[in-house]
Amino acid sequence: MTHARIPDFTPAPGAVRVVASDPILAAIQTHAEAWSVFQVAPGGVASERAETAMQEALEHLLATPCGSRFGALALVRHLRWYAREEAVTADAEDFFGRLVLMREADLSRFAGSDLLPDMLPVAAPLGRLAPAAERRAPPCRTVAPREFVRRRLLRASGLAGEALAAIAIIGGGAVLTGLATLL
Repeated sequence: MTHARIPDFTPAPGAVRVVASDPILAAIQTHAEAWSVFQVAPGGVASERAETAMQEALEHLLATPCGSRFGALALVRHLRWYAREEAVTADAEDFFGRLVLMREADLSRFAGSDLLPDMLPVAAPLGRLAPAAERRAPPCRTVAPREFVRRRLLRASGLAGEALAAIAIIGGGAVLTGLATLL
């Protein structure tokens, strides 16, 4: 049938602009592969080389900027996974462990991803899949308990100072008003 033609919606050559993918996705993939190689490396020199490669991939991952919100969310997911796998806590003595937690907390606030890991998007807009995360895993704690107590004490002392200032202003006003009426 000649009257039932389906139009050709393919764009003209040169009309499609290829968007460069986010550089953080490649850094995440490199770090995940280096971590996997380190996990299965035999002991000795091979293990030391794999650990060095993993550490370099982590350094590169933490230094790579996110080019999109999806890249930031993918990095948050990967850093949460890494913190769970390596048992990185707020009391970590390792510099890179603390840096991982700081970068994850910073990106969580920036990207607005204070969500559970299973609620973060898995598929990229380009159809590539991010590495799957363990479902129902609790988010890592980024604030030390002592820091939480210190913040509450500072807030309570601030409120007490404001109350004391209000009492002094009201009491001083009452005294000055009483003195003014005696004159």
